[in-house]
Amino acid sequence: MELRSLGPEEASIAARAIRELKPAEELRGNATEELLTAFLEGPSTILVVASDGDAPLGYAVAYELPRADGGSPMIHLYEVQVGDAHRRRRVGSGLVEGVTAEGIRRGAGSMWVLTDDGNRPAMGLYASCGARRTVPDQILFAWRLAGEANA
Repeated sequence: MELRSLGPEEASIAARAIRELKPAEELRGNATEELLTAFLEGPSTILVVASDGDAPLGYAVAYELPRADGGSPMIHLYEVQVGDAHRRRRVGSGLVEGVTAEGIRRGAGSMWVLTDDGNRPAMGLYASCGARRTVPDQILFAWRLAGEANA
């Protein structure tokens, strides 16, 4: 398994991974190369792909968040997606480790992710990668903004 943190010149790899691995009901648009090039040009975006040769096994999306108080930036691990046939084979943990390494390279001091109690596979993945649940009663509030069908 190869892990790569992608840049804008590798948008075709990102587009293929997202189109092949993200469940259709979760896609909010078309994962085109143009869209992914612009996404990967953003200074705060991180997209790590796990592959076996040319075949994508999984991907992770994260964002570097600057701090208003001048502290070290944080990494928000937004999404980890692993193909059904590749689960329970350390692809997910490899992706989390890849995002962690990219965060360290960028000088981040911490990384965080949101999930829910019902998502036991995700909770197991994050715990196996060294993350700890810090606030047991955390609640997420979300707003729908113009143009988004789902918050």
